[in-house]
Amino acid sequence: MKFLKDLFSQSIIIFIFLCVEWLALWSFQIESSIISYIFYMQIFLTACYFLCFYIYKKAQYKQLCEMDAKQFVQIESKSLMQEEVNRMMREVLENYTKSKQKYQKENQDRERCFEVWIHQIKTPIFAMKMLLEYIEDEKRKKQMRQELFKIERYTQMALNVFKMDEDYIIEKCSIEKLVQEAIRTYTLMFVEKGLRLDFVCDDFVVFTDKKWFVFVLEQLLDNAIKYTKEGTIHIHCDNNKISIRDEGCGIKEKDLKQILKKGYTGETGRNSKQASGMGLYFVKEICERLHVKLSFISHEKGLEVVLKPVNEELFDR
Repeated sequence: MKFLKDLFSQSIIIFIFLCVEWLALWSFQIESSIISYIFYMQIFLTACYFLCFYIYKKAQYKQLCEMDAKQFVQIESKSLMQEEVNRMMREVLENYTKSKQKYQKENQDRERCFEVWIHQIKTPIFAMKMLLEYIEDEKRKKQMRQELFKIERYTQMALNVFKMDEDYIIEKCSIEKLVQEAIRTYTLMFVEKGLRLDFVCDDFVVFTDKKWFVFVLEQLLDNAIKYTKEGTIHIHCDNNKISIRDEGCGIKEKDLKQILKKGYTGETGRNSKQASGMGLYFVKEICERLHVKLSFISHEKGLEVVLKPVNEELFDR
């Protein structure tokens, strides 16, 4: 029955097409011999088409007749299964889109709250600095000043990390000025802990982001001061590299390859209970963005960190 319906519908379409064509030929007053030739040619082609169509449908019908009930059910089930799979895929895609939009909104809200908190916390930090001046016990005052400095630095680090994927301005900078700026930030800690500074700089020019490169230097200085109870912090700049070496407890060889991993503290950090495992991870992330090569050298006493920034402009400005 379906075969007859298909045959009838196609016959109607072909008949309408032929009528339109003959009418067009007649309207252009083409010779009757040419029209007859076109007519018989189309009749022949139409007959060939219907013959092929009949043979194809007959073979298809024969295949269905020879197919047992089990095979027929399998074909039907495949079709139904495909529809079900498509429906499930659409549901998954819709749920994923909704979840993604919800996550993005929640993440934006968290970022906004975090940024507001970072800026608000600066007010009590400043107030605590003022109140420190009224404490007469110098020993306690010194301890509180150190802890307050840490709070201030960690707060600033959190704000910087929050904006780590944006706000990069590459410019020509003097390495001596960048290192001096980082040293000035930690002058108080040098004085409070009684540490000496060995700073030797053969100045050279680098192309980098001033704010983020100073952030890297400050983080490395913070680590050097944190793990050095007494002695000297050595900072040498020459041959297009910056070396920061402390005289602290150092890092074991087995930990050197993993200290840049997120959250990794190593044996030294676990023993001192001062490490979060995030500082050097952030340093690595920023160095990659600034195309700065970062390496570590373990000494018998202390750790040396070597930075090799780019001294030629590799960035599009």
